[in-house]
Amino acid sequence: MVCATHPDEFDAVERMAGLHDTGSGSIMVLVSLGVHPFRAADVSAPPPSGAEAEAAWVADVRNRIERSGRRIGIGECGLDRSPSGLARCPMDVQLAVFEAQVALAAELGLPLTVHCVRAVAHVATALRRHAPLRAPVVLHSWAGKPGALGELTALGCVPSFSGAVCNPAFKAARSSAAACAQDALLAETDSPDQLPVCMRDSRMPVGRSSAARAVEKADQRRVWLWVSGGVVCVVLLLVVVSRSFSRGVAMRGLAQQPPHPPSRQELGNAGWLLLHKIATTFEDDPSPAEQARLRRFLDDWSYLYPCSECAGHFQALLRENPPDTSSRLAFMAWLCQAHNTVNKRLGKELFPCDVEALEGRWGGCGCAEKSAG
Repeated sequence: MVCATHPDEFDAVERMAGLHDTGSGSIMVLVSLGVHPFRAADVSAPPPSGAEAEAAWVADVRNRIERSGRRIGIGECGLDRSPSGLARCPMDVQLAVFEAQVALAAELGLPLTVHCVRAVAHVATALRRHAPLRAPVVLHSWAGKPGALGELTALGCVPSFSGAVCNPAFKAARSSAAACAQDALLAETDSPDQLPVCMRDSRMPVGRSSAARAVEKADQRRVWLWVSGGVVCVVLLLVVVSRSFSRGVAMRGLAQQPPHPPSRQELGNAGWLLLHKIATTFEDDPSPAEQARLRRFLDDWSYLYPCSECAGHFQALLRENPPDTSSRLAFMAWLCQAHNTVNKRLGKELFPCDVEALEGRWGGCGCAEKSAG
């Protein structure tokens, strides 16, 4: 099954299903049409109950279902109350668009694919309001705790787990999967975002020749090598700088070999220093491309960080609390909270997360300062 997440994807997923239609009525690729909560602001909410007309995008989904004659599902839709989700779309807009899709699935008796992040109570309320649903409700790429899952499975929902459950750091998702009966769970790719860790270097475009894939894979490996080497060099340089300053060593000492390899704590301190410096110098009003670049950097960091255990914890942190890159201040606050989450787990002192404290501790980098004389 392939889910569309916005009306501008509807044609593409329908064409994909058509390419795999055997002509005998057996559809190898099933289509699901919906609006993702991240993109709910792009469509208009449905009119009040009792109005004769319905929102254009809802009418479009209805017409496509009637025209195709196929078993089409509704979704990926849902609710996302994480900082990243709320930054992309306000909750009232998410709720209105989600309710419209639940109502349509209930009316037509179609399966519903639901994205649910920190919104179990809201999703459960919407499903109860439109009960009984005549078709299954799939919880897409479930990563929550077993208790939250139980509240939704009691309403007839079925969890679907992505490759993230192969990562030991995703404890909540693994616990939920272990608690499910074998006939009451589904598996999915959620590709390329949630592939198993062992497959993350093999994410390749579909429909390419084997030679093209081999060349592209080799190029990707070279890029990863350069990126990983660059990150490690930056971290080690910061370690050397911090050690040199603490001992009052002259700048020429930076070229000397450290007396011993950096410890886990020194590596962590240097890493957090770099991340906080990036946060305090991030754009006040970043473009979508700049926000995406920062999110990619954090994702790469979580897999390239030299300490595998720490990397796993950071991957889980990004999954459970996606970074808010909507502005410099928002990212500074998110990173401070993430740092405090780690410090709390390690029994360390927590940092104040107000802007003045963050600017005073990590603000600027001296890059624009001119040397005296």
